[in-house]
Amino acid sequence: MSKQMEAFTKAIDFKITDGSEFLWKCFGPNARFLDSSDDNFHISAVFDTQTQQIYEISISETYEGELRYRWIDLDYLDAYKEEAKQRNIKWDEFSEDLNWHMTDDFDDIIDKVTKIPKGEEYDPRVVLTLELDDDVKEMLEAAAALRGISIDQFVELALKEVIKEEQE
Repeated sequence: MSKQMEAFTKAIDFKITDGSEFLWKCFGPNARFLDSSDDNFHISAVFDTQTQQIYEISISETYEGELRYRWIDLDYLDAYKEEAKQRNIKWDEFSEDLNWHMTDDFDDIIDKVTKIPKGEEYDPRVVLTLELDDDVKEMLEAAAALRGISIDQFVELALKEVIKEEQE
C-alpha cells in the first residue's frame, strides 16, 4: 500500500462505503473512486488500482453546505483541467455557484479529512506549498523576525495584502 493510500484510509478510519470506476481518462486507465460517506459528509478519493497512487481527494458536507475541500495531485492537474474543458465542465466547480476550496498540499487535505467528520478543530484555510530559494527564505525570515511573527504569518499577511490590492 502506498503512503498516500495508507494516510487516506487511516484518515477515514478504514471506513469505505462505496467505490466505482473513474470514467475520465486524465488519471489513466486504472483510476477508481473510493468513497466514505455518512449522513453529514462525503469523502472521496480517486486512486490507481495498480500503483495505489492517489490523484484526487475531496470532502464535502452531504447537503451542499459551505464545507467543500479538494486536492488534486499537481502532476495531473493540467490533464484534469483539459479534460474538464473538453467536457464543458468548470474544473473547480462543486455545484452551480459553489466552487471547491482547492488545496495543493496533501497533508492539508488529510488533516481536514481526519478532523472534520469527527468534529475536531481544523484550520479552515487552505495550505499553499511554496518552494523558496534559500536566499529568499532568509530574507522573508528576517522580515518576519522584525515584526515578531513567523515566516508563515508573514507570507500569509503578504498574500492577503496582494489579494486586497488586486480586488481594489
